[in-house]
Amino acid sequence: MITFTESRLRFTFDNTAVWQVVMKVDGHIDQKKTQVIQRFKTADFVCAKQDEIMIIEAKNYSGHTTPTNTERFLNDIASKVKDTISCSIAANRNSTTDQINWNYLAAQFSNQNVTIKVVFWMEDTYPNLLRAKTGANIYGNKLKKKLTWLTNGTNVIVANTHIGGVPGLVVT
Repeated sequence: MITFTESRLRFTFDNTAVWQVVMKVDGHIDQKKTQVIQRFKTADFVCAKQDEIMIIEAKNYSGHTTPTNTERFLNDIASKVKDTISCSIAANRNSTTDQINWNYLAAQFSNQNVTIKVVFWMEDTYPNLLRAKTGANIYGNKLKKKLTWLTNGTNVIVANTHIGGVPGLVVT
């Protein structure tokens, strides 16, 4: 198992899910090289296996106010998806630390037979399960529209500890 901490949450990726690559992209040394471009930000994690790539962005609003400008907030997430793909390609060409992983990711991103999933893990203080599911549906539909440039078949999953969401991933 591989565990990372992000936004006061622990993300544990189960090796039995057959992931070939599990990387924390945000803050990676190769990602930092791309930050010479102003406002270039990546998602938190990328996971890849033979037929699927998952790009994961996590936000934890437990005990905090959620953003009021939903459009801007979701635009930022869509931009992080774009920048994550760009970072993977650039790192594949220039990495001195994780060349094998970046090479695998770059190949998977360009393979039309690989499904791309975008997971927005949004932790919040929901009063009940219905409210959590309703919020997830609203954010998911809006984010999916912003990612149509990637492919019409992009799967968008909005998840949190109330509704679960991703096989092979445990968040605490």
